[in-house]
Amino acid sequence: MSPLDRVNSQSVGDNPLNLIIETLGNLSGNSGSDIGSAPNLLDQLGNPDPSDRLSSGNNISLNNTEIIIANAFCNGGLPADDARILLLKDKFSIIEQDFCRRVGSYIPLFGYDIFERKSLSSVVTNGEINDDYIIGVGDTLVLTFVGSLSNTFSVVVNSQGSIVLDKLPPMPTAGKSFGEVKKLIQEQVDLYFGGTDAYVSIGNIREISIVVTGEVKIPGQHRVTALSSILDALSVAGGVKKTGSLRNIKLRRKNSNIEIDLYGLIAGSASFNKLVMREGDQIIVPTLGPVIGIAGDVKRPVLVELVSEDSSIEMERLLDFGGGEIRPRGNIYTLSTFDENGNQSVKSLNTFDSDYNFLDGDMLVVSRGREILKGGVWLTGHVSLPGRRVLETNPTIGSLIGSDLSSLKKNPYLLFGVLETVDNKTKTRRYYGIDLEKIVDGIEDFELRDGDNLIILGKKDIKFLSSKLIQSILLNDISSIS
Repeated sequence: MSPLDRVNSQSVGDNPLNLIIETLGNLSGNSGSDIGSAPNLLDQLGNPDPSDRLSSGNNISLNNTEIIIANAFCNGGLPADDARILLLKDKFSIIEQDFCRRVGSYIPLFGYDIFERKSLSSVVTNGEINDDYIIGVGDTLVLTFVGSLSNTFSVVVNSQGSIVLDKLPPMPTAGKSFGEVKKLIQEQVDLYFGGTDAYVSIGNIREISIVVTGEVKIPGQHRVTALSSILDALSVAGGVKKTGSLRNIKLRRKNSNIEIDLYGLIAGSASFNKLVMREGDQIIVPTLGPVIGIAGDVKRPVLVELVSEDSSIEMERLLDFGGGEIRPRGNIYTLSTFDENGNQSVKSLNTFDSDYNFLDGDMLVVSRGREILKGGVWLTGHVSLPGRRVLETNPTIGSLIGSDLSSLKKNPYLLFGVLETVDNKTKTRRYYGIDLEKIVDGIEDFELRDGDNLIILGKKDIKFLSSKLIQSILLNDISSIS
């Protein structure tokens, strides 16, 4: 008779293992016992530990404590007017709240953390200056002459846009590129001195005035260096709020408008290094455009802004934004969308479904398929190396523990082991007692199945099972348990 058949012939009251498990379950649900319910974590967040918070600065991402609060809201545990939610309004936007209520967990908008911890002062730029940098009034040039004339000195581009050097005529430089200015200075030195090489570098970069408006934290006029990028300018303005667009930013320069999509910069597929700010530039950040989401078993659940109101995105591209699935195969893909009446609806999608493009408000939820262990069993408890074993090479309990018992720790209790498996009739997990000594002696053995777990006990475990507490449980004498 197998251990399953042997125990199936017993009632619950006749099976000590099932009785122990059942009684412990009753104890955990008994309000009069010492096993109480877990404390309400939300009630402990009124004054969170400052050490748990990230530096406040210009942060836009939620810290650990705030994520707990947000997830409680997403699961319906907090109303929208709860003070803790209201305090997170700049970090936990309305669009994030709406999507999280649909999926039950917090999903951040993509890209906004690029502005975190950026200084609100003028951006200081270090490093080599490219030859295409445009010289302007207020820039300081450092000149070094080597040859018949040897000297090093600094000169500032004056209000007329020129530099004035001793024994040389004024040279107009404002509006010219750095490369053109270097060439001009060398030509003048060759003309008037000869035999002298001129080396030119930039000492101090001039500051310029720009205007940043729209959905930024500090709109208005700002001072930045002439080498500042649009990302630097947005950072000086406090960064883009989560109500603002990252994909439709407009740079207004004289009579032209330049469209800026920061997604390319954030994803590393584009660069704005050559697009530097100029005097009088205006940056306009409009409100957030259409948004879609990807959640569930992906590496990076995220909300993604689309380029325009009539744009869409394919499933493959959306999965790329989510970093791909956690598991490469066996996933289930569910589309959450809205019908014409505004009612939510769901439907299944095939991998890389070419028949559907995700539109504003759509959400892709990736979930795992059946959680079944194939071809593996477990050896746990009083063993040297607990964990999964291959069923093909360990088809029986005897082969799993080995005849030499080398996989067990010292002082195992071989008269009693526990096999955790699935009951074929009820499909529930059950525990069965095993006489390991008979298996080691070759008197009997039992086949293992996918997902079985053999629990080995030691002498200390048996001592505990023989204690007053366990005996009281076996006798169903709950009142004697203190």
